Amino acid sequence: VPGEEVQDSEDEMTVREAEKSFRNHFALPDSEKLVATFFGFFHRVLPLYGKLYVGSTRLCFRSFMPGNWTKLVIPFKDIMDVDKERGFRFGYSGMVVVIRGHEEIFFEFGSQDLRDDCTVTLLRSLDSLEPFQESVLLTEDEKRDAEAAAAENLLLQEARQGDRGGVEFQLPRGIDQPDNDSPAISFDDPAASVLNFKPEESLRITCLTIGSRGDVQPYIALCKGLLAEGHRPKIASHAEFGDWVRSHGIDFAPVEGNPAELMALCVDHGMFTPSFLYETNQKFWPFVRGLLRTAWAACQDSDLLIESPSAMAGIHIAEALG
Repeated sequence: VPGEEVQDSEDEMTVREAEKSFRNHFALPDSEKLVATFFGFFHRVLPLYGKLYVGSTRLCFRSFMPGNWTKLVIPFKDIMDVDKERGFRFGYSGMVVVIRGHEEIFFEFGSQDLRDDCTVTLLRSLDSLEPFQESVLLTEDEKRDAEAAAAENLLLQEARQGDRGGVEFQLPRGIDQPDNDSPAISFDDPAASVLNFKPEESLRITCLTIGSRGDVQPYIALCKGLLAEGHRPKIASHAEFGDWVRSHGIDFAPVEGNPAELMALCVDHGMFTPSFLYETNQKFWPFVRGLLRTAWAACQDSDLLIESPSAMAGIHIAEALG
């Protein structure tokens, strides 16, 4: 597979040098230790080949794809669970990281043994951190932050109490003086409140997204909340997610395009290579045309449109719908 032949200079480093390089890559404190590293793919709409770093308190990822500088830093305290999954491609094995308040993140490995090793290592690191998370004692990072905040507070106290040397501070107009010429903030509806903008009528809301299950899952949670508010939400995405979405009582509209084909194209030819550009001219544009055509049909009669950036068509559809 192209990209898996990338040689990382960290492989030839000593443990101390590797830890220093790890901290420099992600701007981490000296207290962060490197536990293990693994090579694999980070999946969004396109798979990014790179390196996973399991630290003492964080999970990190760095892309090796040319022209892409994606980096991830996920604190262990935000990771709720780690699960094994089947890979998107034949012969690959997946790992899902469930993050609090965020959509799931999917990683893919070239072998099942590598995936299992990474999953077990990450779970052990999470388990070892639990007693410290439940403790009221401050970590080294928290101590440093507290000391810096205390020092800053002390300087502010001294500045307030000290002699200002006769310097007179004058606030700009509009802060200490009211501007009688500017109109007051008002609403068209006298009964409207700045704290409550809930619409009085039920809205037809379409959520447009493409990609993996992790891209669709947050919209299922959102649509459940919209249903509870009396609205009529609908998710527009790939047909393979239709039964899953409808099982939650949410309306569904299919959108064309198979992102797995585009992922395979990037993996087989590399990003922005001559063969990649040649193949995309044959496969990518039909993908986009099908996406735009079916997305337009799926969003008809919508009062409100919510789009994932990867879907690309949402802003143009909203303008056309008026």
